[in-house]
Amino acid sequence: MTATELVQWLLTAVGFLGLSGAAAWAAVTFLGKRWIESKFEERMAGFKHAQAIELARMRVDVEAMLAGAVKLQSAEFEMLPAAWSKLVDAYNEIAALVHPFQSFPDVDSMSSQQLEEFLEASKLRPSEKNRLREARDKIREYQNIIFQHRASDVRKSFFEFRDYVVRNAPFFPPELKDSFVKAANGMWSALISKEAGREADDWDMQRESWKELDEVVKPLYESVEKAVQARLQGHGRAASPSPARPIAQ
Repeated sequence: MTATELVQWLLTAVGFLGLSGAAAWAAVTFLGKRWIESKFEERMAGFKHAQAIELARMRVDVEAMLAGAVKLQSAEFEMLPAAWSKLVDAYNEIAALVHPFQSFPDVDSMSSQQLEEFLEASKLRPSEKNRLREARDKIREYQNIIFQHRASDVRKSFFEFRDYVVRNAPFFPPELKDSFVKAANGMWSALISKEAGREADDWDMQRESWKELDEVVKPLYESVEKAVQARLQGHGRAASPSPARPIAQ
């Protein structure tokens, strides 16, 4: 019922009751006030209902966001140490491979019996053992063989680190993910330079591989260590309960 319809209805009702003057005005005022209060209560009830629905929707949205944030934080807390551990393994193995100072057993000075004992205890394949027996420069041949073994192991360690970072990149902070990727790219470049330099017997290229690892990758490695430590400590502080405050007397 609109306000105009209400007025017409009130006038009709007053006329029907035979009221006039002050009594009619009092009746109209009373009935109008009750109608206004009824409409107000009706609209307030509708507003409260709509507000309750909106609050419930917001509560669901907030709870979903909080749950997602907790899951993301939990995943990051588990994956960051794993990524760091794989980076340490890959970095240390590449550093050992490309370091300019290497130590090898002097197989040239071994007697035939000593050489056989050495080969028996080694992990060389039968064909590689034969190559070493027949080589004139046994030290150089052993270096070539063992380098291929070590390079293969290093590649496995490197790809394990790189693939882990790629698979779990969405769980890492963007800056930390970028640092992981840059470190991976630098290590790969140093490894390729070492392999290519050794293949070409180019000592300058081999020295450049160590220089790249030491001057480019090492600072990234150290910055990643600090960033991971800070991130994990931040999660630890966020997860720790706040100390209880003393109750005022």
